[in-house]
Amino acid sequence: MLSLEEAVKVLNIPFQFAGGGTTRAVDLWDPPGTTTGDALRLLTEEITAADYLRALVAYELYYDALRFVAFGLEKRQAVYWGCLCYGSLFGPRLLPDEEARALDAAMAWVRDPSESHRQRAGRAALAAGMSTPAGCLAKAAFWSGGSIAPEGMPTVEASEYLVPKAVAGAVVLTVALADYHRLDAHCRVLLGLGMQVAQGARRWLEPETASAPEPSMSHAPADEMEETKDSHDEETLILTRDEVESPPPTAQSVNS
Repeated sequence: MLSLEEAVKVLNIPFQFAGGGTTRAVDLWDPPGTTTGDALRLLTEEITAADYLRALVAYELYYDALRFVAFGLEKRQAVYWGCLCYGSLFGPRLLPDEEARALDAAMAWVRDPSESHRQRAGRAALAAGMSTPAGCLAKAAFWSGGSIAPEGMPTVEASEYLVPKAVAGAVVLTVALADYHRLDAHCRVLLGLGMQVAQGARRWLEPETASAPEPSMSHAPADEMEETKDSHDEETLILTRDEVESPPPTAQSVNS
């Protein structure tokens, strides 16, 4: 099992997140207004990304920690992580057709980020809506690159921050839909999944290695997420209380 320090160091895509312990957390939270409240008070000019993530977990600011991880992952990793998060908390679960198609489209883009898959994700996102985790993930795939304007209209490029924002929204919605009484455990599991995705311990199937036709996600994702079914067992958690009980000195401002 990785220590929190080791896990944080692998989140280095595409911003060299915690690279050598020198990357500033403030450089990942962009544009201004991404975070507020206690999470903002912890965000000093000097605090590193590693120390900031540790502080967020130590102070149980889990939603902010989840958002922060979304900003530290490469686009495909982030969308995949969002799908993993949904599968981890809900497992095989019958979904409305629109949400199932949105998850299908998001994972299809993760496996093969082609323009056709991006456009498919965009259409699925419109049908599912941004009030659902699936819709947010499909929209994140659509916002990953290329024009977001309607066909035949002048090209409009998406802001680079739209993908992590949509993924963060999907993950937070996923937690909100789960059992509130297990909020602490849920968030720590999902943070652990983010670490595993970042280090390559969990990865999607590439199209050329898939041995069967792409499965339908009329149920919550299970094919490439099946290892997460028992992820709530304490032995599978990367982030434990012992690893985060001592926040860095720069986090003291939260108590002021």
